[in-house]
Amino acid sequence: MKSVKVLVVDDEVDINEIISTALGEAGYESKSVFTLSQAKQEVKTGIYSLVLLDLTLPDGDGIDLLKEIRSTLPRLPVIVLTAKVSPSDIDLGLENGATDYLGKPFRVKELLLRSKNILARNINEKIVYSYKNCSLDSKQRKFFVGNQEVKLTYKEYQFLLLLIANQDKLQSRASIYDSIWGVIEEPDYHRLEAIVSNLRKKLKIYGFNYIKTNSKSGYSLE
Repeated sequence: MKSVKVLVVDDEVDINEIISTALGEAGYESKSVFTLSQAKQEVKTGIYSLVLLDLTLPDGDGIDLLKEIRSTLPRLPVIVLTAKVSPSDIDLGLENGATDYLGKPFRVKELLLRSKNILARNINEKIVYSYKNCSLDSKQRKFFVGNQEVKLTYKEYQFLLLLIANQDKLQSRASIYDSIWGVIEEPDYHRLEAIVSNLRKKLKIYGFNYIKTNSKSGYSLE
């Protein structure tokens, strides 16, 4: 596990130290940084398997780093750790690609378990998935119909990955919503329906008409 490196981004020295100590005791390597600019430099090295990110930093908003990570390293998981826990704050973090969102104060044990589960998913994640004449490269976050690449938004990609990675199973609306936006007490399924509608229109141009709605209970590939 020593090869697994975690970047801890938090300007609160005590919290940063507590997290780093816990990670070390759990067998992970960690690097502590305290500003947005430091974090951006570290992320560019490409050596980290997980980022733990506070949103309120002395030189900027952690959302900016989250956007940059999703643009350049789409498979790098990020757990947001923040005191910003209003529904709009949570939505903003998840909409910009946070893998998980944990409000402060949080239990260190819970953080370690969430980190372990996310890292395990990434380690076991298959790199390329195929379906009929299509392929999805989860490492590069690219989707192809034949030899043609289809440009997808981050959420369109997440939705399609869920269906293609589990092509023999029905994916419920609730499980898809939780995977894309996180667990929310009152999910707005109109957001999911809008993504599916836009994705269908986009893929239809390439002859991909395989997304099936199952009596509003969920989605699958046909």
